[in-house]
Amino acid sequence: MCDFCARHGGGKKWYENEANFSRKLFADKETQDFLQYYFSRSVEKSKQTFEENMQAASNPALKQIVERRLQEEYTNCLHHQVVPTEIAEQIVRIANRACRFSCICRKRYGDCTKYCVGLGFVPDIASKYPDYTTGVEELTVEEAAEYIKKLDEERIVHAVSALRVP
Repeated sequence: MCDFCARHGGGKKWYENEANFSRKLFADKETQDFLQYYFSRSVEKSKQTFEENMQAASNPALKQIVERRLQEEYTNCLHHQVVPTEIAEQIVRIANRACRFSCICRKRYGDCTKYCVGLGFVPDIASKYPDYTTGVEELTVEEAAEYIKKLDEERIVHAVSALRVP
């Protein structure tokens, strides 16, 4: 079991732990502070930081510093896990709530295709940050599971992400 699962999984994989999608987590002050910090950066500034990191990564002298900084940010704030379609569908059912919105990563480059499915408390916050999430649509669990199958047919890789798991 990975360190992240050991810390946040409650004996399961972190993305199978219902507590990581709960309104209780959403109401937590640290979560609220993190969300405010994370989404207070403009999309343009986020794009600029990403491009600077990529340029620095091609410079051997700066590569180690950038990798360490990114590793720290991902370890403390953000976690992504690629999962197969069947697991992605299970995660939707565990979270029991979903919405669809434009992909935050792609939006940095002008693509507002609705590839992202927000789970758990995400529908409560997604529309508060229109710079990041365009056209939030609430989905039933079944609609979200069907959408995941559709994305699979389009050969889109499923990655479950956590913004500050407790």
